[in-house]
Amino acid sequence: MRPRVYPARVLGTLQMEHQEQHQPLLLHHPSQVLAPNSSSSNNNNNNNSRNSTTNNNKNNTAPFAPTTFARVVTILALAAVTLWANYEASKGFQLTVVPAAARTLPAHRFNLMFVSNGRAARLVLNASNFVERALYPTELFPRKKIYRVTLRLAEENFTNTVSVVSQKACGPKEFTVSVSPSIVAEAEGRRMNELVASAVLRGMAHVWLQDGQGAAPRPLVDGMAEYLLMKSGLPSYHNISAPNYMPRAMCWTDRSYVAVAGFLQFCEDRRRGFVARLNRAMRKRWDDGMVDEALQVPSRRLCSAYLSHH
Repeated sequence: MRPRVYPARVLGTLQMEHQEQHQPLLLHHPSQVLAPNSSSSNNNNNNNSRNSTTNNNKNNTAPFAPTTFARVVTILALAAVTLWANYEASKGFQLTVVPAAARTLPAHRFNLMFVSNGRAARLVLNASNFVERALYPTELFPRKKIYRVTLRLAEENFTNTVSVVSQKACGPKEFTVSVSPSIVAEAEGRRMNELVASAVLRGMAHVWLQDGQGAAPRPLVDGMAEYLLMKSGLPSYHNISAPNYMPRAMCWTDRSYVAVAGFLQFCEDRRRGFVARLNRAMRKRWDDGMVDEALQVPSRRLCSAYLSHH
């Protein structure tokens, strides 16, 4: 099975197909248009005939106008959706989904349940859209430049559910998102779908997150990715086993990304837009004062308040 390459325009089409599944197009049936009144053909009086014709025209015109208007609105709406999808696609990235080559149960499941039917591409698209809206809500938040994302199933299990590697240091970046085969092997049905979707979203969160050119603390970046996963409502594979110890110094430097995510959620609830502002600040550099600036209050104050409630 060859890798499936989805150019940006194809991703826009996939997005339209996803919307159409939830918003079906309602067409008017031809029987809704009323037929002319046949009584005029049996009337020999010219005046009555003209009056009958006039009445028929009124009867026919009344239901026809709204129907025509509805069709015009439908066509314009479809055109608008198409233009919007093309615009979104033009600023998107190229996606490559690599089929698993190993002859194992996880590889077979991944190819059958996610690659062959295009589900993997849709998971990446949905996750990317969700993360973008959270991190870049307006034009005041410049988007990270991404050229290509490659999704694959890793050959060996690793501790985390997903691994993200960047292949380009400068300019539009290329990322490889590798999903651990353990989540495909250990679950079935809906549970497997949720865990793969969760891993893909966490991976796309790392793709879109800024990291101060690699200088930002790793626990903070991992915590931001976990926060986005919590915000999505998808299950976190490591929520149960991850340690939840929080130091008394700075709540965003803890080694547990689950604990950091909880603190970020606490801050977001009190300072709306905090995570997006922090991500914007980390575009080109990093310093500890960025957390205070994004919060617009000293972080230690909110950290103390958070620890007093947890």
